[in-house]
Amino acid sequence: MSPNIVPAGVFDVSGNEKDSIVITGWVVDRVLDPAKVERAWATVVQTWPLLGARLRKNKTTSAWEYHLYSSFSPSRHRYGFKHTHKDGPIDDHYAYARPTDSMTLTVKDNNDALFSDGGPRSVTQRMSEDIPITFLQVTTFADASIIGLTTPHVLCDGHGNKEIGIALARILKGETVAPLPEGDPLAKYVETGKTSNLEPPPSWRVFGLIDSAKFFATLAWDFAVNRDIENRELFVPTAEAERIKQQAMDDLRKEHGDAEDIWISTSDALVAFCLQNIHGPTTSTTPLNVLYSANLRRYLSDVLPRPYLHNGACTVITPTLPLSAISSMSLGALALHIRRTVSEQTARPAVEHWLRWRLANAGRLTLFFEPTGAWNGFTNWRDMKLMEIDFSGALPENEEGPAKCVYLWGMSFQPFPVRNFMGLVADDPRGGIWIGGFLSKRVWEREDGFGRFIRRASREQAT
Repeated sequence: MSPNIVPAGVFDVSGNEKDSIVITGWVVDRVLDPAKVERAWATVVQTWPLLGARLRKNKTTSAWEYHLYSSFSPSRHRYGFKHTHKDGPIDDHYAYARPTDSMTLTVKDNNDALFSDGGPRSVTQRMSEDIPITFLQVTTFADASIIGLTTPHVLCDGHGNKEIGIALARILKGETVAPLPEGDPLAKYVETGKTSNLEPPPSWRVFGLIDSAKFFATLAWDFAVNRDIENRELFVPTAEAERIKQQAMDDLRKEHGDAEDIWISTSDALVAFCLQNIHGPTTSTTPLNVLYSANLRRYLSDVLPRPYLHNGACTVITPTLPLSAISSMSLGALALHIRRTVSEQTARPAVEHWLRWRLANAGRLTLFFEPTGAWNGFTNWRDMKLMEIDFSGALPENEEGPAKCVYLWGMSFQPFPVRNFMGLVADDPRGGIWIGGFLSKRVWEREDGFGRFIRRASREQAT
C-alpha cells in the first residue's frame, strides 16, 4: 500500500539541526511497568501517526518528507519500543549526578544504551531503514527506571519532546490527548524570490567564498587545538543561584543607581556567570558573539497551534564584544547586555523578520559571528519543567505514586561534534538548577573558572 506523504515543515528543514538525532531521558525513582508504558506509547502513536512515520527524501526533488502507512506487519512496525532490564540497583549501572549543597561540576555519564539501545544514531540511518522515526525505551532496575525518547531533530525540538512526554504521561493516567493539527503554520513566512531584499537580522550574515574559507580555516585550527571537548554538567543549588542573581543586581545598582528601572532574570545572571567562567581574564580583542535561543511558541502563540511538536527555536545574538570585555565587565553589566538583547530581538517584528530571513536563506552558510571570531551558544529549557512530568501512571497495579524524575538526561548525535555550547537544562523540583555544556577540558578545568567547582566536588566526595 502506498504511503500517505506529508512534507517536512519549511522551518524544520531550514537549519543544520535537521541532521541531528536527539535523545531525552528521565530517570524515575520507582520501578515502572514496561507493559503499561508500551501500551500507552502505542496509543500515543495511534493518536499522533506522525510519530510512527518513516523519514525519506523525495527521489525527484530531494525534499524531506514523512511516509505514513495505514497497514503494518511483523516487518513493518507501527511504533518503536524496547524494554531492557538490569539486575540490581541503578547505581550498579549508571553514575548519574545528584543535587549537592554547593555548586558542583561533574563529567556527564553518557551511557546512551540505557536510554536508546539500538535506537538511531544518524538521520541517514533513519532514511534508509523501514522503522518509525521515534523510539521509546524503558530500562528497569531493582529500584528505579529510565524512560528514553529518541526523535530526529527535523521532527521536533526539546519543547516537542516535552509535548510527547506529557502525552505519554496523560495516556498512562487514562486521559486523552488531542490530535496533531494539520498543515504547516510557518509556511506563510516563506518569501520566494525576495532573498536579496531582506536585511540580515542583527549579527547574522551569509558567508561568501572568502568568508567561508576563513571560517573553515579557523574551525580547523580550533578542532586541532581543542580536541578534548567534554560534556559536563554543573549543579547550582537554589541558594547559589539566588546569590549570583543578587550579585548581578547589586552590580547594576552601583552602576545605574536605584532610579533607573532595570530588570534581569535569574537565567540572564546564570548565562553571564557561565560566560565569565568560560572566558578568563585576557587582553584579546577577538570579537565575540553569543547566541541565545528563544521559543517561537511564546512569541508567535497566535500562529503556532497546540500541541505543536515541531521546531520552534529562534535565536537572538548579542552585539559584538571583544573577548576582554567578558571578564572586565561586572556580572550585572554582562547580564543586562544579555537581557536587553533578548528584549529587543524577541519583539514581534524582530522575530518575524528573523524567521523570514532564515527561511529565505535555507541551504546557505549563515552564521552569527565574524569568520575568525569567537562565539558561544546557550539554550534555556528551564520553562519546559521537564523534570516535573509525572509518570506515576506507569506504576504496577496496586502501587500508588508519586514516581519522581530525579535526573534529566539529554544527548544528541550530529555530523559534527558540539562545542562552545551550554544549556540551562532544568530546575530540579528538589531545588537547584542543572546546567550542561560542551567545552574543552582546558576550559572546564581552568583554576579561576569552572575548575573551582571540580575541587569542591572532590572534597564533598572525600567526606
